[in-house]
Amino acid sequence: MSSVGSSPNENMQIMNGVEVPPFRNFHEFLLETNRYERPPFNDFKRWNNRIISNLLYFQTNYFVTIIALFLLHTIYSSQDIFIGLIAVVAVIATLIFAVSADANIKKVHN
Repeated sequence: MSSVGSSPNENMQIMNGVEVPPFRNFHEFLLETNRYERPPFNDFKRWNNRIISNLLYFQTNYFVTIIALFLLHTIYSSQDIFIGLIAVVAVIATLIFAVSADANIKKVHN
């Protein structure tokens, strides 16, 4: 039986076999039309297999695409993102101050 906790060495051994899949070229990723043939609607096993194999085969391309779109959106609407970050930091700071001020008041009265 294994213990509930795992040592850092055990975690590193698990990660030793992990490899980043290669980046697929643009033609294969978007322009090749035979990849877009639909399997029959009533064959869910085939649909599931197609989706999973596509995600695994092109996962590096999907990550790069998502990061690029996020960066483009961040550059395009940087003012909105900056205001949103300020709002989130203000709410978190207010909550931390409220919790710490409440704890200090209780300590003073006791």
